[in-house]
Amino acid sequence: MALQPGQMFRQYRVEAKIGQGGMGVVYKGLDLNLQRTAALKILPPAFAEQNAEARERFIREARSAAQLIHQNIVTVFEAGDEAGQFYIAMEFISGPSVSSLMKKKGRLDTKVALKIIRDATSGIDFAHRMNLVHRDIKPDNILLHPNGMAKVADFGLAKSTNQDNTNLTGTGLIVGTPHYMAPEQCEGEETDRRADIYSLGATLYAMILGVPPYQAKSTMAILHKHVYDPVPDPRDMDPDIPEDVAKVMMKAMAKNKEDRYQTAQKFLEAMDKINLGEQTLADEDQHRDPFQDIGSSTLALQQAALEMGVQEFTENTAAIKYSKPGEEQAEVEDEGDTATLLLMALVVAAAAVMLICAFVFRDNFQRIFNGETKPTTTIQQAQAPATTVKVSNTVLPELPDPESQQAYTKELSKPVTNIRHLPGTSVVIITDGEGGLHIWDFQGNDLDVPDTGGKVSASTCSPKGDRIAVAVGKEVILYEGAGQRLLKTLADHTLPVTDMAFNPTGGLLLTGSADGMVHLYRSIISGRYQSLLPEELSKASHPARIVNVQFTNNQRSIFSASADGTLCFWQPHTRSLEKTILFPVGKVSQAIVGSNFDHSTLLILSEGKAFFYDLNADKPEMEEMELDGTTATTAAFSWKNQYLAIGTEEGKIHLFGGPKKKLALQQKHGGPILSIGCTGGGVTESEYIISGGANGKVLVEPISGWTGEGK
Repeated sequence: MALQPGQMFRQYRVEAKIGQGGMGVVYKGLDLNLQRTAALKILPPAFAEQNAEARERFIREARSAAQLIHQNIVTVFEAGDEAGQFYIAMEFISGPSVSSLMKKKGRLDTKVALKIIRDATSGIDFAHRMNLVHRDIKPDNILLHPNGMAKVADFGLAKSTNQDNTNLTGTGLIVGTPHYMAPEQCEGEETDRRADIYSLGATLYAMILGVPPYQAKSTMAILHKHVYDPVPDPRDMDPDIPEDVAKVMMKAMAKNKEDRYQTAQKFLEAMDKINLGEQTLADEDQHRDPFQDIGSSTLALQQAALEMGVQEFTENTAAIKYSKPGEEQAEVEDEGDTATLLLMALVVAAAAVMLICAFVFRDNFQRIFNGETKPTTTIQQAQAPATTVKVSNTVLPELPDPESQQAYTKELSKPVTNIRHLPGTSVVIITDGEGGLHIWDFQGNDLDVPDTGGKVSASTCSPKGDRIAVAVGKEVILYEGAGQRLLKTLADHTLPVTDMAFNPTGGLLLTGSADGMVHLYRSIISGRYQSLLPEELSKASHPARIVNVQFTNNQRSIFSASADGTLCFWQPHTRSLEKTILFPVGKVSQAIVGSNFDHSTLLILSEGKAFFYDLNADKPEMEEMELDGTTATTAAFSWKNQYLAIGTEEGKIHLFGGPKKKLALQQKHGGPILSIGCTGGGVTESEYIISGGANGKVLVEPISGWTGEGK
């Protein structure tokens, strides 16, 4: 029977249900005796009666975790059987799991990921010293406390290294979560603490790269990759990952457990030698609404079942018979009262500093959070921003703060056909109607333009602002900064390149060409590439000219569109086609995805009309957007996908806050708008609309002025 808010369960007053799955229900409750918040995991009586194995594992989780009192392990308060309902009361963590943080942000900063995995390894090291192997380490089971500390949860699959567990398990069967399991675990062999080290390495890989080290369509295929595929070098996916970080990660994931770090302590020592500086999570990433994320109240078995599929999990998951390991266990260190008091003092001091900073800078914080801006409606000639930013050893003007409500203009003698913004700076890369390249900053200065040797057909900028790519015919030329130094020329297409895009870290480059081919450069400096489909399956990814290529959903998939209306979503790591949408209305001139704009909105421009398609809908259908009788020519989502700007043949710009939420319509050009874009990056995270017209005019305006936030 489900518990209701306000109902008592033992000494706990239930406040809310915060999670539910096939094997249990999780509640947030208040311990009235000790006046502390707890997470209550409750196994329903009916399920406990029908599934003896789940009941035994539920009890084992409580017994295992109860032995572990450590700052990086979720604390169990008590466990028992209340009128046939098995329950565990444990520490309530109001912060998110690493998994939910990855869903929100995609890839995590390398320094943040190392901090998280170091905390988790510290907790696992303590568990190993207490003769427990976790066996299910993954992003779901690492929780982030609001104080920034990571904690390991869910010891439901843990096994003791000095006890025989054969009464609960069968021999040679698989236990764990496929994406993070050690090779010996995948094969149902004996596991020891080195299996946890492999899982920690795989989790670190997933945090830094945004995806697990091995992916495939079936569970068995994933297990096969763990056992037989080479350990992936993360630098193949992002060459900017520091070499020492990559080496530590790959050693932790060595196929042969003898080649891994033999203890968690050795893994910690290796990470301590990496000097990338301190990094903490942003405040908004350390907190969550507990009703949106189960967090520490997630059953390990429930999480694994969700990932593998309940039926497949039921058939394949059981622990195995283990022999006692021959290696000696390290003694448990005494964490005396002195260390505890010191930790408490540090926490109090840190809290005091945060309060002081919040008070001193409260006005600035309030202005930033509220988006307040200084009112002005005057369009002025460009003036020099107050500060500069260093990009690739070159000092470039920083993106100005939109509080000034100032607009910037540039006049060219030829039509503006393509606009790209160099993130974090006030630099714009412009292509004109004759293939000429122009590099301009908001000050009105024309910067030096590299000699491309031909007409430019497409261009793009890396999200870090450290490089640009331009297409000249069939070649793609990579430059450092805003064209200050030639890095590499890529020449793998057979027809001219029509569109390009970097991934969120700039380590991958996606290109599309006039013959329908889409290439993914996995290491753009070395020039290593692959077509998205093997040659034996397809000579072209699309049947017509590519009009758009894009990384979507925090780079977990790739989107490509061709002029005939073939829209494809790809899984880059498996080189497989995930989904194809055929657009039946007419020829497509542009198709883009806004992954955070009204969930996942696919915008399609065709024959002067704009259509949107909700990718998350149960039965998605194309819907036409209202453009007030104007003819759409170009469109772009804002940097954070909060807004959509559509340029028109009539020189007007529509600004939307959702597919059906028109915010503004303004006349900006005297003729057709041929290109539109939005700025992003920088200290202030400013967002401007940049539009270019057939008359050669480039206009840059802060979005806050359009939405009313600057008035």
